[in-house]
Amino acid sequence: MKKLCALALVLALALCLAACGGGGQPDPNLGKYNCVSVEYDGEDLGSDGEWLELRENGECSLFLIDSPDDGTWKLNGSDLTLTFSFDDGDVTLTGTLAGGIATLDIEDLICTFVQEGSEAEELYNSFDEMIDSIDWDEELEAAG
Repeated sequence: MKKLCALALVLALALCLAACGGGGQPDPNLGKYNCVSVEYDGEDLGSDGEWLELRENGECSLFLIDSPDDGTWKLNGSDLTLTFSFDDGDVTLTGTLAGGIATLDIEDLICTFVQEGSEAEELYNSFDEMIDSIDWDEELEAAG
């Protein structure tokens, strides 16, 4: 009888823990994204410390030039929309977000951001290291 009561108590506790369990997984899109590329008309202009941060409740910050601007973000599938309110009106930026990579179209500048700590960041860093390790002069001499 004691074993049956103990088993019933364990099951009741397990059900209580399952019912009170924290509400699911956090949104994997939340976090800081560092800019890895800025393109204009197909030419890579490089990046210079730009970043994007997506926070809970649809809040975000975007750092492009002098200081970060705070706004809101929405994701519909992979379509990303950022909205910033200024004294002279709202500015809306559009792009995509998938797999830890966000792209934004900012007045024909295509900015690519990679999420810190993501698999995409690891792949980007590995690719970047591989490209940096190539002796391009030697490769051109061998090809030519």
